[in-house]
Amino acid sequence: MDQLEQKMLDWLQVLCPQPETINRWETNQCWSAPKAARKLMGEYCIPSTVEVDQFGSVIGQFRAPQFGEPVVLLDAHIDQIGLVVTGYEENGFLKAAAYGGMDRRVMIAQGVLLFSQKEGRWLSGVVASIPPHLTKSEDRDSVPEITDL
Repeated sequence: MDQLEQKMLDWLQVLCPQPETINRWETNQCWSAPKAARKLMGEYCIPSTVEVDQFGSVIGQFRAPQFGEPVVLLDAHIDQIGLVVTGYEENGFLKAAAYGGMDRRVMIAQGVLLFSQKEGRWLSGVVASIPPHLTKSEDRDSVPEITDL
């Protein structure tokens, strides 16, 4: 692995595990991914140009080798798809709806982080569905709807 590949891997290992709320611009609960990206970009950008806007976009100007050199835009997403809790059951299970596009085929058994506004902290969970041995035979080969997870 060359030095650039290692640096990119290092960045991903910092950015990917950052917990984020999917509607952070509405709740202003979590800005850890943009803050981490701002810190990482500060190593390469002109420090006074690195900023985070109201939507969590991180913007910075890299040092150009000479005036008049070509300008390049680097664009990447740091947001996450997610679920919105729509209700809960007495046994502790939560009901949810999709927030943004997602492939429900890959949701089952995925670990999730939930931000509890009531407790002011993150809670961990797992997306579950009715197990195959308890599923109706006609439903065993279909993917459950998000509302059934």
